[in-house]
Amino acid sequence: MKYRLKDYQRRAVDNLKKHFDAYFNLNGKTIVFKAPTGSGKTFMVSALMEELVLDNEDKDFCFLWASIGKGELQIQSYEAVKSYLGGNPKCSLIDNEFFGSRQYIRKNEIVFVNWEKLVDKDSATGAWKNNIMKDQEGMSFIDVLEETRRRGTKIILIVDESHIGAGIQTRIREFKDTIVIPHITLEMSATPLSEPDVIVDTEAVIAEGMIKEGIIVNEGIDDTLILEDDIDSEILVLQKGYEKREELLREYERIGSPVKPLVLIQIPNKDHGEEKIIVIKDFLRGKGITEKNGKLKIWVDKGASFDKRKIKDLDDETEYLVFKVAVATGWDCPRAQILVKFRDGNSETFEIQTIGRILRTAEAKSYENQLLDNAYLFTNLSRFTITKESYNPNSIKTEMSYFRTKFGRPVYTTINLISYYKSRADDYNSADSSFYSYFEKEFCSYFGIEEGEYSIVSVPKMIGKGLKTKINVNQSVLSEIHESTLMLNEEKNVYGETIDVKISDTDISFAYYNLIRENLNGLAYVRSKSAINGAIVETLTKYYYPIPRTEKVMTVQKLVLSNQEIFSTILSRATQKFREKLIEDAGKTGIYYNYEISSSRAYTRDNNKVIDSELSLYQPLRLPINQSNGDVNRLELSFINYLNTRKDVVEWFWKNGDEHMKENFGISYNNGMSTFQPDFIVKFVDGTIGIFDTKPVGDRVEDTRVKAEALYKFIKDTNTNRPKNLGKLIGGIVISKKYDSITRTYKDFRVNTQENYVEYDVDSSDWLLFETLLKNINND
Repeated sequence: MKYRLKDYQRRAVDNLKKHFDAYFNLNGKTIVFKAPTGSGKTFMVSALMEELVLDNEDKDFCFLWASIGKGELQIQSYEAVKSYLGGNPKCSLIDNEFFGSRQYIRKNEIVFVNWEKLVDKDSATGAWKNNIMKDQEGMSFIDVLEETRRRGTKIILIVDESHIGAGIQTRIREFKDTIVIPHITLEMSATPLSEPDVIVDTEAVIAEGMIKEGIIVNEGIDDTLILEDDIDSEILVLQKGYEKREELLREYERIGSPVKPLVLIQIPNKDHGEEKIIVIKDFLRGKGITEKNGKLKIWVDKGASFDKRKIKDLDDETEYLVFKVAVATGWDCPRAQILVKFRDGNSETFEIQTIGRILRTAEAKSYENQLLDNAYLFTNLSRFTITKESYNPNSIKTEMSYFRTKFGRPVYTTINLISYYKSRADDYNSADSSFYSYFEKEFCSYFGIEEGEYSIVSVPKMIGKGLKTKINVNQSVLSEIHESTLMLNEEKNVYGETIDVKISDTDISFAYYNLIRENLNGLAYVRSKSAINGAIVETLTKYYYPIPRTEKVMTVQKLVLSNQEIFSTILSRATQKFREKLIEDAGKTGIYYNYEISSSRAYTRDNNKVIDSELSLYQPLRLPINQSNGDVNRLELSFINYLNTRKDVVEWFWKNGDEHMKENFGISYNNGMSTFQPDFIVKFVDGTIGIFDTKPVGDRVEDTRVKAEALYKFIKDTNTNRPKNLGKLIGGIVISKKYDSITRTYKDFRVNTQENYVEYDVDSSDWLLFETLLKNINND
């Protein structure tokens, strides 16, 4: 290695090597490595690869380094690792060095690829597109991987920034498991989706001076600030960011450091991004900072022409970089010390990875200087949430499962159960054109207006009730606060004192619709906002001063925002009464109906994982993926695997769905106000039907108690009237008392079938070994 490892890096590499040593003689193992942004993950893994090669000369393996995101993260990783290792082991960038003539990956070689290019599928055929090396001279990269394994070279897969790309995680796993087939997988991220095996402590990184001590939010923005009449919130945060950069630059020059701090300005990925760029350019032009003189760079698409390596130089001329997260994924610049983030519609969230862009120290050391040892964030939000990357599941269902058959006939026979379904309020929660009369009535009631009065009469009454006709639209901006870097490891809310600043024109409509969103009383925002906006506009047009047609929308929005408390009250009253009427008309009583499991079911491809199970009623068995960790429910999977071992007792089992829909089996509880959907229906060989729900020990104890007792009552009532030829019902809550962390498997299942539910840790006497329950069935 050309560089020396810090103490915490040395410990992390040693821990990783222990895991690799333990797994080299096994197959298909995954190691999860969690280290905070700025700690040097790439550097540590580079050292790991070098030492694995040196320590295991008798073993034949190579590395496939896979980066995620639509940017150029794989190129950055390639250049960094190559620099760290000095050419040994050999580093290869697939885009440049792998063509059709390359038939396999050589021993110890490190190949850098982009996941998104690898896992792209043809929407019509479902086949891998294989855009890399596609059919060049007869070889594709899929062929290269197959030939590499055929030659006996084991593939170690390294997944860089493994938290990114939640929308393609299922395809990544499929490609990994069916095409790459790695011997060992190393996932690394500051915010991994799975439980980490090796963790780098943030405090140790700070102590070594690798990342800054904290984040100072909106420094200098407080209630003592005197503002010009025409300054809005966007100009305010730009001005404060500019002033802070000048202060930092003077301090670096004073201590003789070459660092020229960089200001990052994040704009929305979608709507209004171009409008923000105009505001930014106009402001910076007045400070002598333009694209032409090289002090401003803009990175909003893949075609950005500036040198993304040169900008990282400590003394580079670039002072400001405007970027979108979507195109700059994974990119970092250690001299970046200030982040300006504009309001992104109604979004008030920062991803930890975004904050991490300004956490690295420019020279990988502490300056023992509070000004230089902190990062600075300026935003025109009143509060925000630091959050991990979110996931928006795909709702298109393209995959089918069907009843298992035996000798050409379905194994399923009637179970004759009574299911309960109660429609959720969301089924009846949309405002439509009929909402207008509700809003007008509450509007007139608030101001003491007779319905139909002319504005010459109504406006004085409205003013008399406190309506401000002078439009003055402000927004709250967070006053100065300090945030410790140590607080950025977990999801949290950030808030503090605020001051009022004139809102920018581009944000007025967002604030207006946010007022609507906050006063819906359960109505669905997306399906209701148009009708509610229409009611507000028409009512004010009718009762307020005449508004020119071309100015109607903006005038109404500004008038509402200038009188937020009044209109929030009117709107809340109107939506409450409107929704009460919807619920009344909808007849919200739940329904009971004869229930049989349907012969087939459709699933979404990316949200479910196929599980091999001989006894599952549906073939193939598909289990939902938990989007927070990219895995199925391990407790449910372990119980399924246990049932699969008991073919002597179990004929089939069916996994109930999680969605709130009549297709799933439900039991009434909370006096009919709620529906409980147990996890499993099991058909035993002797005809007995079991209904079971798996729960972690100690999980939501009171909720579990209510559901358990509802299940007991359902079974008792059903057995009282159930024909003997259909088989009796049994069931209860199932827990596990043993967990194997290596295999991630739950064991030692217990079941509670009692009328009065008591948690296991309180009294275990009511909990029967599930194995004993099965023996009792056999003996009966």
